[in-house]
Amino acid sequence: GIDGYLEDGITGLYTPPGDIVAMRARIFALWENPHERARLGANARQLVDDDLNIDRYVRRLAAIIKAAAAKRQMMSTATR
Repeated sequence: GIDGYLEDGITGLYTPPGDIVAMRARIFALWENPHERARLGANARQLVDDDLNIDRYVRRLAAIIKAAAAKRQMMSTATR
């Protein structure tokens, strides 16, 4: 999963890297529990809608660019 976004048991299921036994157990548990699959899927979808949408990304990127431009302007003014 994406670091910082996967919440074990809420938006997905975490298994340690390389732990095939744990991954197999989690896959089979989901296979047998459609309600849990639906719950995790709905939570993950809500996370994407809330945090990973293009509008929010553009706002974050614009803020970063504005901050960098302001810092550059400040540094340029300070060296004169």
